[in-house]
Amino acid sequence: MDLTTFYTDTYHGSLTEGLADYLARAENIISAVCADIPENAELLRYYELAVCAEADHIAECSESGERVISRETLGDYTCAYESSGNTGSDRGDIICREAMFYLDAAGMGCRSMNIKA
Repeated sequence: MDLTTFYTDTYHGSLTEGLADYLARAENIISAVCADIPENAELLRYYELAVCAEADHIAECSESGERVISRETLGDYTCAYESSGNTGSDRGDIICREAMFYLDAAGMGCRSMNIKA
């Protein structure tokens, strides 16, 4: 079963617009935690649930706006700054709590991960 079908039929998620992109980003994060996609059907189900939970979290964070990076240059002097906050584009090593619960339940969680509520 592909993740889009799993998301709608099993996880019963509500995302429609941008779902494929959110799932792809979420799978990248979850697969980095797990190292490999499990082949065991029960572990695979927890993995897919974690990906769906992470996709929902990414979508929720993305709704709050994108990170803004600005650069100002005056002669030889350059100043760069960015907005703060938890947005969808600056979440490289952060996994949401719900996804971590699924991974922990299957014994696939890593306690050293940076978890974001």
